[in-house]
Amino acid sequence: AGQAPLRMLVASRQTMLAWKGEAAVTVVNGLDNKVALATKAGETVGIARGADGVTSLRKDGANLCAAPKIVRLESKGAIKLWTPTPDVWAVYPAPVLITTLPDGTFSAAAELPLEEYLRDVLPAEVLPSFHPQMMRAQAIVARTYALCKLGRHADEGADVCAGVHCQAYGPASRRSKSTEEAVTATKGLILLHR
Repeated sequence: AGQAPLRMLVASRQTMLAWKGEAAVTVVNGLDNKVALATKAGETVGIARGADGVTSLRKDGANLCAAPKIVRLESKGAIKLWTPTPDVWAVYPAPVLITTLPDGTFSAAAELPLEEYLRDVLPAEVLPSFHPQMMRAQAIVARTYALCKLGRHADEGADVCAGVHCQAYGPASRRSKSTEEAVTATKGLILLHR
């Protein structure tokens, strides 16, 4: 029904990650839902694996506590995530899930409703000048494709990725009135065979 969240892989196989929120960020153990750490707006915290093989939440170069295998970052605002490869800060809607992979690296996935995901897929796939019916068709195809590919990146804690491997995903700044209308007009519609 499109109610369950979609997990979109935004970073994969990173040796460390850092984040800060526009608002306060609560770091939750993704396995038992217990709060591991609470941070203030703008406060930078990270996750890294030490030479001893222990994964820790870190701040200002010091270990704060052992990190759970799955970390869920919750906030009322967006979360800025830093990756060393490439060395960039990117903004994602909360919540963000960080998974420690078997090789000791980390992946990060933004968790968002399918229809919200499509609001940034459609502008990356079509131009706002395209015919409205073509955009509606593309919205239906993009929604169907996302549902068919659920779990494609399960080994990294995600359903789909933000790259062309799954579907192009662009920044919210590319949204337009015409792409928003196409997603809204086709809400919940998918293609089925028989």
